[in-house]
Order: sequence, then C-alpha cells, then structure tokens
Amino acid sequence: MVVGDRGPQAKLVGLLLLLALLVGACLPGPLGDSASRGGAPIPVAALTPRPSPTGRGVGGEGAATAPAPSPPAAPVETAPAASPSVELAPTSTRATDQSSLSIGMSTPTPSVSMPVPAPTASSVVPTGAATVAAPTGRAEFSATRASRHVIELSATIGSRAAGTLGERRAADYLGSQFAAFGYDVERDPFSFRRLEDIGSSVAVPSLARSPLAATALVGSPAARIEAELVSVGLARAADVAGKNLAGKIALIRRGEITFSEKVENVARAGAIGALVFNSVPDPFVGRLQGESRIPALAISGRDGERIAAELTRGTVRATIDAQVEEVERRSENVVARWPVQATDGRGPTVVVGAHFDSVAAGPGANDNASGTAVLLEVARVLAVERRATAVTFVAFGAEEFGLIGSGHYVQARGPSVLANARLMLNLDMVGVGDDMRIGATSPEARRRAVSAIALARELGVTAAIFEARGDSDHTPFAAAGVPAIFITWLPDPQYHTAGDTADRVQSRNLEVTGRAALRLIREALVPAGRGGDGAWVWTTKGTKATKGAKG
Repeated sequence: MVVGDRGPQAKLVGLLLLLALLVGACLPGPLGDSASRGGAPIPVAALTPRPSPTGRGVGGEGAATAPAPSPPAAPVETAPAASPSVELAPTSTRATDQSSLSIGMSTPTPSVSMPVPAPTASSVVPTGAATVAAPTGRAEFSATRASRHVIELSATIGSRAAGTLGERRAADYLGSQFAAFGYDVERDPFSFRRLEDIGSSVAVPSLARSPLAATALVGSPAARIEAELVSVGLARAADVAGKNLAGKIALIRRGEITFSEKVENVARAGAIGALVFNSVPDPFVGRLQGESRIPALAISGRDGERIAAELTRGTVRATIDAQVEEVERRSENVVARWPVQATDGRGPTVVVGAHFDSVAAGPGANDNASGTAVLLEVARVLAVERRATAVTFVAFGAEEFGLIGSGHYVQARGPSVLANARLMLNLDMVGVGDDMRIGATSPEARRRAVSAIALARELGVTAAIFEARGDSDHTPFAAAGVPAIFITWLPDPQYHTAGDTADRVQSRNLEVTGRAALRLIREALVPAGRGGDGAWVWTTKGTKATKGAKG
C-alpha cells in the first residue's frame, strides 16, 4: 500500500523514530543483535544425538567469562597439616590386561586444529538440555552434570569402539563441550594396526548346544586346535602348579590377575590353548599386553560354568578356532587448552586425561564414559575459576586396543614438551564400585596422592594408594618420566560387557572422584601474578609463568 505525504511535521517525527531505532540496534539489550554478541549456542558439529532414554540431553555449561577471582593466599583445598596414615593397597589388576603400550604400531598423522567461536557466559551445546548460564567465581563440581555426560556418551551415542562412527560422534561431542567452556580444541588423529577377531568359536561335542560363541583376546594368534580341556581356576602360578597341561587346553576363570599372566602361566606349563570364561554370566571382550604364543579365546560365564560342570563328570574335549586378522584403524585424541596458556604448550603443565573409546561389546558407561564425564566437568570448573592456563585436558582414543591414543600423544609431543609436565592425572572407570583406588607411579606422585586420600576420607569413602602399573593411559606418561596418578574404583564385573550401562554409574563415585581430581590439580597450581589483561596467571608449583599470558 502506498502512503501519501502528510507534511513536514510527519516527516520530522518519522526521522526521529528511525534514528531511535538505529541507536537502539547499536546498544546491548532487547534491541541489540544477539548474534553479534556471541549469545547463540555453539552447534555440535556433525552430531545428531538420538533421544536419551531418560528424556534428558546433555547440555554443556557456560564458558568462563566471569571476572577473574582474587588469587588465594595459599593453594585451595590443601591437605590437613598432619598427613593421614596411608593404606597401601595391593597392586590393582583390572580383569582385562591393559598394559600394552604399542607406541611403535601407531602412525602419527598431522594434528588438525578445530576453529572455535568466541564463547560467552551463556554458551552451551544444544543436545536437548535447556540453556544454563555458567556460574561465576569459584565453581563446584556437579555430579548431576557429569551424570548427564555419561548418559550422552553411553546411552545416546552408545558403543564407541576405536575407528567406528560411535567413537567419531563421541569426539564431536567432546570437542563441542570443551569449546563451549572456552577452550581451544585440537582434533589429533592417528592410525594403527591390530589383530582383531573375525568370527572365532569353541566346539564342545559333549555339550547339548555347541559350538559356543567366542571372541579371541586381542593379541591372540589365529589357530585351530583340538585337545582335552583341563580346569585351572584363576590360572595363578599356584593354580597351575602340578597340573598336567602338556598338549591340552586350559579352562580359566576370569579375575584377580591379568589375562596376559593367565595365558603365560598355562603356556609355560605346556598348554597349547587357553579358554577364559567370564566371572558373570555374560560374554566379554579382553586383550593381552602383546601377542601370545598360544591361541586364547573368551567365552561367557554361562558357557564356562557349563564346561566346568561337564569336567566334573569326566574327560571333555574341545576345538577352539581363533579367527583373527590384522586390520588398520583410525582414531583420534581430543585435546583442550585455554586460548592463551601460561605454558603455551612448552612451559609447566598438569595433564588431565581419560579415554573416551569403549569396547564393541557394550556402551561403556563405566569404562570409560564415567572418567570422560568427570574430565569434562573438571574442565568446566577450572574454566570458571580461570585456573585452566596451566592445564591440558586430553580425551584419549583407542585405549582399549592397547593405550594407542595416549602412546601417540606422548610420542608426538616429544621429550622437550613432556619434560614440562609436572603431573599427569588419569581417570578411568570411576563410576562403579565401593573401593576407591588412587594409583601412583613415583614417590612424587605418591606424595601428592595423600591429599586425595584425605579428601576421600573426609567424604566418608575408604580409599587406598596402590602402585599403578601399565593398565591405563597413565602408563606412557610414566614411561616418559612424568609423575602420574591414576584414579579408579573397584569392582565392576560388568565392564567390557553389554551390562556396562549408565544406570549402574553412581553419582557418589563421580562426586568424590571429581573433587579429588580438583584438589590434586589446585594444589599443583599457584598464582603467578597478573597477565597483560589484568587476569591472574596460574602455573605449577616451583616454576615461573610466561609473562603476559592470559588467565
């Protein structure tokens, strides 16, 4: 519709209204352009999550844009003046052997940087949850937020075996969460070759239902053998002693010692094959430190008990058919750093890590969506507190195939960078069990771990220090001379099975682990003065921060 001329006064009024609108558009508030102020949520790249069983998505918490708090006079959450007595626990042995480093098997590929939009205090990653503004000042660890990450990784995304779409979707999710908290994110890809099962089986003619489903332990050679079965219990040295295993197949119960030790014990006694059955009715997936000299298969606890019962009635023969082939896979690490670190990747750092891949057999809620979830929540807290300038967060890929991701990370960084890593904190399987274990790889790590033991006891949890061995991602760092601490909880008979689901993960475990991790990190950091922008710079104890770095 065309509007006629209403005279000079009308024109003047119109010009004044237009001017008011133009001025309003340039000011913050309802008339301002929210997109230009970074207020829009950060999208999850290439991630289309399925609905969560609980009806809740997982929303990333806001980025750290709050004013930097005044630095404490002393590190936060220090241990009590009188050091508590420290219980020395037996060496932790997870039922599946995870001490194979296999650094030489990985083929490093160039790192890929992922551009990150500037975050705001209200930025979140939209995966179904409502937008929640980041708190300001000192943040508290939230087990609720961590639990939502567990659900997203294990229920919405599901199995995250290395090299699969599930693992890539999990990497997308992690990258977007770190970005929403304000970190720069690096997607660090690598490739590796491994022996994998392609259809192994076990035939026991005396059983009504045979052949039985089986999976070759990672590291088992391909072979087909027929022989008499002999039960050797847990296959400890004492269990094998006196057994006639020459030319026979050992039937072994899962538990207490690693698969590598079990298989090596029976092979040394003359066995030509090993059949390991689960300690619970379900099937499972396991791996060895390296390649074994005899074929070794895993079967369900249900089938193993049937065979054990058959052996009580007389001689039982079996044919084990280990079918494996060497395949090449690709995985990646997701690395998060504050945009301008006090270390800039070269100075003193604390490295906090957790692997985000799972076995193919299950959703991996405890192993290790739980550790990854705590990693994310710790990163959020430190971002809000502006303490992240000397901390590097790494979500490792392909841990389940032999610590491939952490091995690649250590190898690619080289000794010059690792020499500045004052502490590596590894979180693996922290959501299930009543026995909290804190592993240490050196006297310095043990000294630091005492503080986490004290905090656990303050929270009513019994914890013990143990000598951390090569069963998780701290191992490559320890081998490179970096003091490492490994937090885990025991027992969990469902890990590496389809029963490793989010409903079993305990909020209490996540809470205690997160608070212990934060205490260890905070005590490793000290305020080192203000940077060029007036924000406080944090560095590790006994070192200098780079001048002018932002906090």
